[in-house]
Amino acid sequence: MSNPGTLLNRGQSMRLTLFALLSTALGLTSGSAFAYWELVPQLGAGITWESNPRYLSDSERNDVSGTFTLVGLDGNYKIPANEVNLRTVFQQTNYLDSDGTGNESLNANNWSVDMGATHEAQRGNVGVSAGYAESPIRSGDVDPNAPPESGGGGSFAEGTVKTGSLGTSLTYNLSPRNVASLSGGVIDNTYDVSGDRPFNAGYFDYTNSQVSVAMSHYLNEKNFFQIALNGGTFTSTAQNGPAENTTDSFGINAAYSYAVTETLTGTVTAGVSRSSVDIRGLPFDPLTGAICPQEEPCSASDEARNFVGNVRISKRSEETIIDFDASRALTPQSNGTQDVQDSFSLYVLRTLTSRLSASAGTLFSNSSAVGGLGRQNQKYFTINTSLSYQLTPTLSTYGKYTYVSEDNGTSGTDTNNLLFFGVTYRGVGFRR
Repeated sequence: MSNPGTLLNRGQSMRLTLFALLSTALGLTSGSAFAYWELVPQLGAGITWESNPRYLSDSERNDVSGTFTLVGLDGNYKIPANEVNLRTVFQQTNYLDSDGTGNESLNANNWSVDMGATHEAQRGNVGVSAGYAESPIRSGDVDPNAPPESGGGGSFAEGTVKTGSLGTSLTYNLSPRNVASLSGGVIDNTYDVSGDRPFNAGYFDYTNSQVSVAMSHYLNEKNFFQIALNGGTFTSTAQNGPAENTTDSFGINAAYSYAVTETLTGTVTAGVSRSSVDIRGLPFDPLTGAICPQEEPCSASDEARNFVGNVRISKRSEETIIDFDASRALTPQSNGTQDVQDSFSLYVLRTLTSRLSASAGTLFSNSSAVGGLGRQNQKYFTINTSLSYQLTPTLSTYGKYTYVSEDNGTSGTDTNNLLFFGVTYRGVGFRR
């Protein structure tokens, strides 16, 4: 398994080389006039409360409260046709332990750094991105793949997930109405979990890579068609055992987008993906449940065809943002499988006054392993609401409530309620 730090070192070299080669191939040129750079600092602090941070049954749960601090920095460098962005964030959360129940094990440090570069030319554009993040992972029945801001992903005291990513995209205008595009990316997840854990409760390091080639035809300024070929490879290895999973996927999809008005757009995508699953080193037969000899672990192979696609409706105006998305997609998971995930999400942001804004969002997802190998269905549901008030041009305060419900298919449904109250300072920035 690749070390994420090594991945990013290779990724930075690859990013610079690829950017130079593609720019040369497209004949991209740029000047130095009107160049500028800026750095914008961000600071935050607040208090938090959770009703069931370990996602336990009703009889075992206990609520906790704590404090959090955040430090961030946004950087931007721009010259005509070229732009480079950098964002880094560090957040520390400390929980009180007045009742002696070991709440300090929930303390968490999360940090991330993301980079992106784009170049615009008359006939197309090229972009590259890279990122790295570290965050703790939660024990109990919580799904480690759930969004951390919704309560998932973080409270196993001796566990950390390290994620490295690298992506690139290229768009070329064949004619005023026809555009060709190429995109690809890789995500590498490594789980650093100490202590002995049973095989079926362990985490799998995994690498997931994707590539897509697409052709778009613009009927007019309001709508366009697109057809795309895509493929990918998912590989995972068990933390405590010899199990390995390799899943290769190939698919085709078509999309249609229509701008109903200047602020309302709808997009429909539909396609099919074929996956070939090969699992080795299993201590049990995934179909019968029979125990396999230690010296001869079981293996299993399967092929599956899955419908994939999504329906997306987006509204953008000065006062309101609305996003609705219903999708089916192949998604990598920390338990060593690539899942077919059905999800529905709705997000609304409303500017109430020049200083006051409110948002609400909900997400539901249902996941099952590709080909039926690996695990039972998992269901995840969350509701997020927030209220933000701009005290000054650089200082704001906010409150947020989150409800999380998880059903991993074996131990029933567990829920958690989260409250956040905080203050954020976002500086005017240093620019020249």
